[in-house]
Amino acid sequence: MPPPTSASLHSFLLGTLPTEEAARIAAWVADDPGAAQALRDTLADDALTGILTSTAQIQQPHPPAVENVIRTVTHALGINPPEVVPPPERIGGYRVVRELGRGGMGVVYEAVDDQLHRRVAIKRMSAALAANESGRQRFLREGRACAALKSDHVVTIYQVGEDAGTPFLAMEYLEGATLEEWLRGRPGSATTDQVLWVARDVLTGLAAAHAKGLVHRDIKPTNLWVEQDTGRVKLLDFGLTRGPLEGEPITSEGALVGTPAYMAPEQAAGTPPDARADLFSVGVVLYRMLAGRSPFQRESVYATLSALATETPESVQGVPEALSNWIAQLMAKTPAARPPEAKTALAELHELEQLPKAEPATEPARSPRRPRRKWLVAAGFLGALAASAFAAQWIIIRDKDGNPTAKVKLNPGDKPLIVEAAGKELPLVPTPDVQKKDKSPVPLSPSANPFDRLDPAKIPAEERFPWQPKELVAVIGSHARRVWGHHPEIGISPGGKYVAVTPGSDGHAPSVIWDIASRQIKWQIPSYESNNYWCSPRFASESRLVTGRHWNGNYIQPNDFIEDKVVFHGWLEGGDTVEVLESGKTLAATENYGNPLFLDVSESKPRPVGTRLPTRGRVLFATITSLMVYITPAGEVRKASIRNAKLQDDERLKITLAEGDTPTTISANGRLLAVLAKNQIHVWDIAQNPPQIRQRLTDKDITDVALNFTSQFHLSPNGRWLAAVGTNGKGQVIRIDNMRPQLMGNFELTSGIYTPSAVAFIPDERQLIVADSAGLVRFWDLSEGAPKELSPFDPSSAFTADETNLEDNNGRLLLRRTDRSLQLWDLTKDMPHPVEELGNRLSLLGLEGFSQPGPGNGWLVVQASTENPFRLVNFQDGYWKKIKEPFGETFRAARLSADRQNLFVLPSRPKNDLLVCWNSGANPPIQRWTITIPSSEDKKRNPDPICISPDGKLLALPIYHDPGAGGKSFLQLWRIVDPKPELVGTLPFPANFPRHCLMFAPDNRHLCYLKEDLTVAVIDLTGPIPREIGPLITGATDGIFSLSFGPYGRVAWSTKNGVGISDIKGIGDLIPRKPLWTWLTSPGTVRAVRYTPDGRYLLTGNANNTIYVLRLPPLAVGP
Repeated sequence: MPPPTSASLHSFLLGTLPTEEAARIAAWVADDPGAAQALRDTLADDALTGILTSTAQIQQPHPPAVENVIRTVTHALGINPPEVVPPPERIGGYRVVRELGRGGMGVVYEAVDDQLHRRVAIKRMSAALAANESGRQRFLREGRACAALKSDHVVTIYQVGEDAGTPFLAMEYLEGATLEEWLRGRPGSATTDQVLWVARDVLTGLAAAHAKGLVHRDIKPTNLWVEQDTGRVKLLDFGLTRGPLEGEPITSEGALVGTPAYMAPEQAAGTPPDARADLFSVGVVLYRMLAGRSPFQRESVYATLSALATETPESVQGVPEALSNWIAQLMAKTPAARPPEAKTALAELHELEQLPKAEPATEPARSPRRPRRKWLVAAGFLGALAASAFAAQWIIIRDKDGNPTAKVKLNPGDKPLIVEAAGKELPLVPTPDVQKKDKSPVPLSPSANPFDRLDPAKIPAEERFPWQPKELVAVIGSHARRVWGHHPEIGISPGGKYVAVTPGSDGHAPSVIWDIASRQIKWQIPSYESNNYWCSPRFASESRLVTGRHWNGNYIQPNDFIEDKVVFHGWLEGGDTVEVLESGKTLAATENYGNPLFLDVSESKPRPVGTRLPTRGRVLFATITSLMVYITPAGEVRKASIRNAKLQDDERLKITLAEGDTPTTISANGRLLAVLAKNQIHVWDIAQNPPQIRQRLTDKDITDVALNFTSQFHLSPNGRWLAAVGTNGKGQVIRIDNMRPQLMGNFELTSGIYTPSAVAFIPDERQLIVADSAGLVRFWDLSEGAPKELSPFDPSSAFTADETNLEDNNGRLLLRRTDRSLQLWDLTKDMPHPVEELGNRLSLLGLEGFSQPGPGNGWLVVQASTENPFRLVNFQDGYWKKIKEPFGETFRAARLSADRQNLFVLPSRPKNDLLVCWNSGANPPIQRWTITIPSSEDKKRNPDPICISPDGKLLALPIYHDPGAGGKSFLQLWRIVDPKPELVGTLPFPANFPRHCLMFAPDNRHLCYLKEDLTVAVIDLTGPIPREIGPLITGATDGIFSLSFGPYGRVAWSTKNGVGISDIKGIGDLIPRKPLWTWLTSPGTVRAVRYTPDGRYLLTGNANNTIYVLRLPPLAVGP
């Protein structure tokens, strides 16, 4: 093969070549007699690179043959590569697991602290360097410097110690990658938001160091770590740190300490650097992220130093001017032109982030050309720009141990630099022209948030409303024809002009009135009491609506519509549900649809007439004829007319009801009564005396809706149609005015499972209007018999917004559809879009529960039915790729650990006193252990939640007891250890506990949950036993519906009117901290909130089954 280039030989000796290319050069060295000499010449021609080989970190291991060649050549030149020794079994009190990496200072191992059950990283100094006293000082100084810092952006040191005379540091174990690896993994540059994120984190860590008088002196991408799960950036390698109280420096004055391409000019000149030198390095890092290249890196060290001393980088194309100017200020040649310390720079960054985002320039500030050389005056690189006064200056370059390696002479004027190494002068390598690169698309990566591409300008105009937060960048789903609330109810005006829909259980949300002809919103009735339940909207006329409300007392709310205004007439006491009779002159106020009290509203002051009539079950009203059918407490079926708010013609109907038979609906004209019998619907003609059965409908007539009490049945006003509404998301229309019933067709529902919808016919029976429990109002045309939807809705919006399972860091959102199938959304473009429906591909019905998916690896726990075993399913890259064999028994709750190695299961009742752990890494999974837990006695509760800490070491398990029977619920905390878990402690827990209100912090240090008094308890888990440190300050008065932990101690919470973010660090302060950020103008409840792992975005699951993506302001994100 032809001889490799000098650059390839450099990379070969530094260990940075890919294995295949390194093997080819190794073969050339073995076969070519002149190869060894060529290697020696290469090192001699660039002595700086050769001498620094001994401290270079090998990026990729070589095959043994290649290692032998490198070892032979470097030994012949007197250069010792990093020592290679087998990992020890233990270092100090730590059990070594494996080697993680090597560098000039030593070796880093993964180890386990068996006492505290945690992984650590052990940095052990190399034996050769440990023999050098100055090296020992520097290594121990790194430990002391880091241990003195308390910051989430500096690697935490647990212990500084010695083992067999060799110093070591025990540090927190980090998962992720260095910023260098992160940058190499992408073609082109990073986004502006990513650069701001890195800048914010790095400066936060440096601010903590500078506050202690510490200067890092070696800020560069390989010393910045990007955490895998949070995207948080941490400072590494304080080996060159210098503190304020240090005595003699380990390196001599004038030595080059740091990395040339990233060091400040005064640092390269050998002048002791201060905090401003770190800021220069930060500027170089940020410039590299934006430009895709380092501003000063050249082909050799001395060429790099030349560029550092004499060149000013060009502005990067496409970067906002304010950001570009700020980075240029950080890279100012003179320290006085930079911010004095990181805290000041961080404050400037915060001001920068508050500025409105400007459109990036389409042209660079200056056209690409050869950078101008600028010469600096005075000692080294310090001084003003004046080439005429520049005197010759020598810089001594030393390695980390202070040994001189070369000298660089800066000559006055335009004379070139002179570099001496190994006793001879080396030729200067000319600086190549640097052309700007076009920006390439940025691939997804641990520190890049895929939501950064979401563009708020792409939100359709019809999805924009004045009450939305300014932080909104995307809407998932649609607001079209939706009510902001659960379990809506529906009413039609007498003339068929309007339809009113109430929000049901979300008492804060308004009732909405649509114009039926245009299917557009006409009026919205605001909530006058936030803590109520809307019921039974009924029109007294085309311009008056009355609704029932109940929660704290029973009331009726009348409202008039005058042009575009809604006039509220105050509360009427008497009932929580209401019916309008006698053309609006009489109201029947009922208690949960029974026990009516009649109110005369024909005059200005409403008055009750008579007393409340005791009934059994629901009273049915025929509103056209003002007729009522009811059942007496003794079980007698009766019919009566209402005239002047009094019962008239009250008579017994000769209808015998078997046990379980229930009258369910009456036609508005009072002729037909439908009775739900055993697996049948009997339609009685009650206008006849005695009543006669007109139709008997069975499952052959109503095929897709169960004929039992879980379904709803509605007769049209004149008895032509019967609408059957099931809890399976299906509805059917049956014609019943002929001799035999005739199924006309189906109409879709978007209700949640087990939650029926509300339906109503318009007076001419030509339309059926459905108000789903999912909040959607749909209009169906019946003029041709078969139901046909008017203005069909987007089926991709048929999901439940209280399930927001975000696949961390890959921009995908997995949602549960209202029909219990799954739906995947892609949020990596400028606006969200559904990828596909996953229910058919999964081919498993009856999804009982699923885990929070991990990074790019979405595992679901599913079971085919309540009688079948469950299985684990994995969704990757748009496909279900792994379906493990069925195992175990049916479950009421199941959760996977974050590493997907443990599956925790609560079996279905009656086995409700067991907690089972499965090894989910096996196929099929293998049972690890089973423990007995206290039985949950409240049989009516939903499946008990299981909450697992992010590190998989703690498990929180609520145990419910019926408070009505004198029981008290509590929360158990278990520590997951082998061979079986250990009970850590118990905490009081509310009996009526909402979903999404039990959450571990990402750093595993805290636990939050909602207490009985509607405050949020914050539990400290860092001590030997859990302890409550105080309530979270939210300012919410109507209770909390959902919690989500973000980084930096941020906790997001949702209420009936929006969301907010609080800081657990403020708990216990003499002056309680207010929430960091709030949006409290939503029309109704926000049921769920979910942070993205980096804390920069918040997803809100709204009561109208839309999901908002909010790009949070810096204060809400973190320090």
